[in-house]
Amino acid sequence: MAVEPDDSVPGWREVLAVGILAEDLSPAGIARVTGWGLDMIDGALATARSAHAIDDDGHVTADIADEVLDELDPHRRALVHARLAHRLLTRGPDAMADAVIHLRASGAAAASAEMIGLTEHGGRLCLSLGDYDTAAGLLGYADDIDVSDDHRRRALRLIDLASALDGLGDVAPARAALASAVSLAELAGDHHLVARAAARHTLPADWHAGDTRSVGLLHRAEALPLSTDDAILVTAARAIAEMRIPIHPDEDRQFAWVTRPEVAQPLAADARDRSRGAGDEARLFALMAWRSTHRSPRYLDERRQVSAEALELAQRLRDAALQVDLAIFAAVDALEAADRAAFDRSLAVATWVAEGNGNPRLRWRSMTLAAGGAHLDGDLAEAQRLAKTASEFARQANSPGAWSSELMFAGQVLVDLDDPVLMAPHCYDESFIGMLSPLARAGVAYFYARNDRFEEAGRQVRRALRQIDEEASMLMLASRLAAAGTLVPDDDLRRELVAVLEPWSDRVAIDSNGWWCDGPVSLWLVGLHLALGDSDPVPALLDHAHATIEAINDVRGRRRLDALRRQWASLPAGPRLTERELHTLTRMCAGATNLEIAAELALSPSTVRNDTMSIYRKLGVRGRAEAATRAGELGLVSRTSSRPAPPTH
Repeated sequence: MAVEPDDSVPGWREVLAVGILAEDLSPAGIARVTGWGLDMIDGALATARSAHAIDDDGHVTADIADEVLDELDPHRRALVHARLAHRLLTRGPDAMADAVIHLRASGAAAASAEMIGLTEHGGRLCLSLGDYDTAAGLLGYADDIDVSDDHRRRALRLIDLASALDGLGDVAPARAALASAVSLAELAGDHHLVARAAARHTLPADWHAGDTRSVGLLHRAEALPLSTDDAILVTAARAIAEMRIPIHPDEDRQFAWVTRPEVAQPLAADARDRSRGAGDEARLFALMAWRSTHRSPRYLDERRQVSAEALELAQRLRDAALQVDLAIFAAVDALEAADRAAFDRSLAVATWVAEGNGNPRLRWRSMTLAAGGAHLDGDLAEAQRLAKTASEFARQANSPGAWSSELMFAGQVLVDLDDPVLMAPHCYDESFIGMLSPLARAGVAYFYARNDRFEEAGRQVRRALRQIDEEASMLMLASRLAAAGTLVPDDDLRRELVAVLEPWSDRVAIDSNGWWCDGPVSLWLVGLHLALGDSDPVPALLDHAHATIEAINDVRGRRRLDALRRQWASLPAGPRLTERELHTLTRMCAGATNLEIAAELALSPSTVRNDTMSIYRKLGVRGRAEAATRAGELGLVSRTSSRPAPPTH
């Protein structure tokens, strides 16, 4: 690709400028990128030396270099860059990054079928080697200069370009490339490419969940006659896209989602059932869709099986992004099941793949998981170091969940320090945007409670309780609410929290992204039962919490467990009634009816009736008369007020 000939003989300054651009001032080097004769170039360089533009060491002075480059004809300059790019593209992977620099400087001067082929080949080679920056430069340039009607080729190139951009963490332009690929594949009549590009547009699953653009592309794919594998791919992708809707329209600061399992779970289950015996890619998408749409504690055992199979498939297909995402899924599942060894293995996979791949989004994901593990181990300094580094990678990748993860880590630090003074500035009001997230609301409720602002804390807990969602870190949210509920003097609230947590007493509370592990559910149940004065379940729950804490090496949990054991040991023997139950018992012994007690306490009669039944159970009696007698024997009320209550009519 020589420079186009012209009628003029170039002056020495032009020859010198070409040599500077080529980074080769030898006559042969300049001739390779121009086609000029060697004798003419020799003469021009001799003139440059006599003009002191080239020193005795063969270097051009900086001032002269700037001058001759400024004087070089722009068209000539572009053609020189094009020729240099052409040479570099044939020299192997190590020269590709320099080729991109010259291609960008050449503009359309390099446009040719040969150059398109070279840049495509180089881009795909760099993509396979994980050099995403160079791959994106080469594939993007090829797309810019290709104005052909070969729609299929252009669609394939855009899918590869999207992979390179995603590797850089540039998810938004990657998705734009995939949307264009769908349109080109439709023009080409290639239904497989339509399905593949539309499905990829839904990834990563934590980006713009519920994106109407993804759903629209998938609808277009569904209208086509697809193969079995492609139909599975599209159905699975639909499940991912339909599962969650961002709770706030700001695309760059997502921190909470509304889940739609009634829409997504049937799609995911259908794709998973049909994918048995299908190709690896279709099966992988189906499993990932099922795991992404079944985060409830009730699915834990099945989740672990699905995550393991999906991770194996991602490793077989050498898909780094899915390997990291699925390793994190597996790690979260393992810790919820109190399997610390499996958590550590999955974390190692996520870290190894992310570090080797270099994708900032993947490095953010793996480091946030590692920071969560460090918090669990009680290594606050390491957790903060990892969280800080993760935040830097998140900013590179512009990850929408980054703000949420930073809030979570800040909350963990405050909980670890357990200093009400430090917590006070974080008692946000309703105007704080983060309060749309129930997890943020739970954290603020705890900070309120530690600052003795019980009424405000109770209000926030109740609001968050209304947002309980099995598919959205339910155990993590419930345990955080329990932390506040043990401090807020509201027995009804505590009973609500017990009802939420009790079915999962054998689990570990962990955020669905692995950012925060809040320890054994049984530990939070102990705190609630002690606050309620309900002694019966406590010994068994303490034993279970101890076993779980040791299994997952929960340093913070050990501190909490020791404090709860001391609290348990300090309680007097006999039944433990709550403050409200003790007041109710005293009034019962004085002959007050349930209606009278309800009026005095501003409670509903049904609430007082529930308290009465709880009192009977704790005292081991069957009625008001026996309760009054037993209360007097135990010294719970004064003897003068423990006469049998008159029968009620």
